[in-house]
Amino acid sequence: MSSLKESIGGVETPSDTIELSDEESVDLTAPENEDIINDEDPTNKENPANDEDPANDQDGRKRKGRSGVWSHFITVHIKANGKMVKKYKCMHYFDWKLRKAIIGFNELSSPHSGEVISDSILECLIKWGIQDKIGTITLDNASNNDRAAAFLKNNFQGRGKLHFEGLFFHVRCCAHILNLVVQDGLGTIDSCLLKIKEGVKYLKKSPVRLLKFGEIATTLGINTRRSLCTDVKTRWNSTHRMLESAIHYKRAFQGYALRDSNFEWSPTDDEWTRAEKVCKVLEVYLHATEFFSGTSYPTPNLFFIEIFKVKKVISSAFASNDEFLKSMSVPMHAKFEKYWEEISVLMSIASILDPRFKLESVTWTFQWLYSSSELKSRVGDVTLKLQSLFEKYSNAFMATRAATSSSTTSTSFNHQTGEEEDFFAYLKSKPIASTPKKSELEAYMEEPNYIGLVDKDFDVLLWWSQSSSKFPILSKMAHDIFCIPITTVALESAFSAGGRILDDYRSSLSKDNVETLVCGATLVIRNLFICSNLQKKKKIWK
Repeated sequence: MSSLKESIGGVETPSDTIELSDEESVDLTAPENEDIINDEDPTNKENPANDEDPANDQDGRKRKGRSGVWSHFITVHIKANGKMVKKYKCMHYFDWKLRKAIIGFNELSSPHSGEVISDSILECLIKWGIQDKIGTITLDNASNNDRAAAFLKNNFQGRGKLHFEGLFFHVRCCAHILNLVVQDGLGTIDSCLLKIKEGVKYLKKSPVRLLKFGEIATTLGINTRRSLCTDVKTRWNSTHRMLESAIHYKRAFQGYALRDSNFEWSPTDDEWTRAEKVCKVLEVYLHATEFFSGTSYPTPNLFFIEIFKVKKVISSAFASNDEFLKSMSVPMHAKFEKYWEEISVLMSIASILDPRFKLESVTWTFQWLYSSSELKSRVGDVTLKLQSLFEKYSNAFMATRAATSSSTTSTSFNHQTGEEEDFFAYLKSKPIASTPKKSELEAYMEEPNYIGLVDKDFDVLLWWSQSSSKFPILSKMAHDIFCIPITTVALESAFSAGGRILDDYRSSLSKDNVETLVCGATLVIRNLFICSNLQKKKKIWK
């Protein structure tokens, strides 16, 4: 079963950008004879670009103070018996808060090549009127996705609408990279975990065996609420769950082997020790993946504080005297280095824009990733790219301010007396002493790190929202960079709706009815969430 997921997101202010994301190998509950195919093509019957904008006055002028919006469109296609193809989209909003809602579920034709993907994305962007606001596209490592990103980048660059100077246009899904790293490592030690895999399968094939195994565990005082899990080769997290549950029942395995002569898969003490080591390594990857996949908080700025743990585990295993761990870490290290260069710049700049971390987080993390001879040049490269990006934002900010100020040029002194006019002429002709003025970036970097480092409830978006008057340019940068999704795993939760709506009993629903069910459910949930927040605020006000 193959699949491809794409999402498009955007900020509605004129100078804001949009982030796209894509995911492959997403499992969607569906009949066995169905294929899941994803691509991009919106079918929302009401074009939001033509809707009446509540932020505009009746005379067409846009009111000031309107929040930016980050919108993501996720797409799923379900192909039944090689005939019917359907898909849906999900939208995320970003107004210093992250929200999501499915806004479309429609049909798409094959094949799903890079050209078809890029053309359908462009068609979607044009229909929504956001084709000039694309900032990044987040994809996994499928070759057709790479081609689609190349086509899109060339299109935007040709029209002069490539944001971030194209620096972050193609963002690779970090969770998918971690998945590739783990899969390469597990491939070298698969035979070492064979007994545990086969032993779990043997027990789960027979309810009688499983019942007997549970009785033995109860006799040994083991909590039997945790169930045994089998692993799926394409999902490394299932291997972690299998090892975790098997280690929990370690003594029960040993006891069952004494009572069942047909049970040939009782691991030795050495094999249990290896399983525990592998489980600890996978636990670090699992925690990092879950951390990167959050939807209620920005993730680019948190990348460095977790990725160093992954790198540390790989380095420790590589330097270990244990040949078992060392053989597992060699392919992991090679895969990590392959993709690190492509994502390091974005994550570095995002980390610097977090007031808790700043440049210290980059320097500290790079110590784990590079040699001492490379450290200074690597940090300097990040600093130069940050400065270049800041200058672009600064020039755009100054141009916008100059355009607005030119329309309101002051003529308030036309009715003043001649004496006052002479005084102001004197001030204007007086030479001004040149005093070096620090830029926003320099002032921000010189401020001490925010002391709420250990505060788990720290809201970096709220901090920048409150500091936007002090750092108007940097806050704009933070607004655009923090809304970039570094993974597409968090979007998979939307795919479960397809399995609940399109099943064996409702596989003949029309595409309009399916779209109504999928989109309507998410809108109801979103409205309930908003209402609950309003109720909480009312209680606080009372």
